[in-house]
Amino acid sequence: MFYNFYFCSKHWSLIIVCPDFKFGYIADSLNERKTHKNYMLVNIIEEVFEINFKWQMAQCKQKKCNWECGYMVIKHMKEFIDSIQHDLVNRLWNEEGYFEESQIEYLVVD
Repeated sequence: MFYNFYFCSKHWSLIIVCPDFKFGYIADSLNERKTHKNYMLVNIIEEVFEINFKWQMAQCKQKKCNWECGYMVIKHMKEFIDSIQHDLVNRLWNEEGYFEESQIEYLVVD
């Protein structure tokens, strides 16, 4: 399993790849109804591994402004390491709404 911080069009996202299980997750705080086809890195990963992965867009908190995406990647990575990676089958992001600006300070301190 590996993680990739993906930067495209002045925006950071987190891509998690599990080649052994042939699946990947995309945690993007600016989802806007994107699919895995919106990420050039997905095509590169599939070409390198010569595998057609099953991609899932994580249902994660969204950002309200334009500057928080790097912090959101840190938030998603921390959540993944702390809990999600230990039970990928049953535990994924299942969040709705927005990540409030006041929560970013707590994230940085944590």
